[in-house]
Amino acid sequence: ISHQGSGGKPDGSRSVARRVRWWSLETMASERNSARGRRQLDPAATHEPEGGTKRGKKHGNRDGRDGTGSQEESGSERSTQEVLERRDWLEDLRQERGREKKPLPLRQINHISRVCSSLSKSLEFYRDVLGFVEIKRPDSFDFDGAWLFNYGIGIHLLKLGNKSSPRQLPINPKGDHISFTCDSLQEVESSLTRHGINYVKSSVVEHMVKVEQVFFHDPDGNMIEVCTCDCLPVTPLGNGRQCMRRCPSFTVGEGAMEQIVEELQRQQLVSRARIA
Repeated sequence: ISHQGSGGKPDGSRSVARRVRWWSLETMASERNSARGRRQLDPAATHEPEGGTKRGKKHGNRDGRDGTGSQEESGSERSTQEVLERRDWLEDLRQERGREKKPLPLRQINHISRVCSSLSKSLEFYRDVLGFVEIKRPDSFDFDGAWLFNYGIGIHLLKLGNKSSPRQLPINPKGDHISFTCDSLQEVESSLTRHGINYVKSSVVEHMVKVEQVFFHDPDGNMIEVCTCDCLPVTPLGNGRQCMRRCPSFTVGEGAMEQIVEELQRQQLVSRARIA
């Protein structure tokens, strides 16, 4: 633009053209700096596609770089590629977590099933000796049995086929068994004696806490234990603390602290007697 006003001075149109040119140069420089910064953050973006230099020359850029439009297009392609890669990474992470070996999402024990040779004898034992209450069972079952419930757990008795009477095996505290806790083991022993049931006594001492145990059989030879095991504190090992967060809090059972205090007092009395 070469228009001049009166007095030979350039008019306003020429200064406007200079401003437009200056703004265009500043914009191009800013876009080049942005593209250069993206390449530094993403090393993979430093490799230009094949024919990139030729394309820059074709559009008349002396330094061989792409034009502004091609830079924006390349940046958009890189952004899309980053999004796709991140999505694939998240999907792989979900699949990897799904393959982790986690425990089953259980809540509590529901019932224990027992196959019995005599339904009437087993029902009498679990009802009259152990104190379970008979409850309704589904009518759709096509075999004899009985359901009982108490102490937060069910006992399902099954009468299948002609199961022979069990052999009278010796009571082995180390055999398979289910265990119940009680308030008074002396009352348990008296009740077993009245019912004419043989039993074996045992005990365990752990950190000055004594656990009393009584073992006996049901009519089919299944082992039953009644004990004072709830006086022992439950201490998780390894990653068991994660389970403790999902389960009710475990504390030292009733009577455990009293036993500890009594044992400490007894030891102090013994030590004092030795000193005397």
